[in-house]
Amino acid sequence: MFKNPYLLTADPCGSSSGSSIAVAANMAAVALGTETDGSIICPASANSVVGIKPTVGPVSFPSLQDKTP
Repeated sequence: MFKNPYLLTADPCGSSSGSSIAVAANMAAVALGTETDGSIICPASANSVVGIKPTVGPVSFPSLQDKTP
C-alpha cells in the first residue's frame, strides 16, 4: 500500500499513485505515467506535485521501454 509522503494517513489517490509519490518524496525528479481515469491528475493533486496530462500520441510507448543493458 502506498502512502502519501507528506501525511501518512492521507489517501494518495489510487493504485496509479506510485509515480507521484516518488516525485513528492524526492526519489525521482520527474515521472511518466498514463492517464486512464484520473491516473495522473488525482495522484498529482493528492501528493502536492504537478501532473501534466498530454494529448494522445506525443510520447510513443516504444520509447518507454527500459534502455538499461
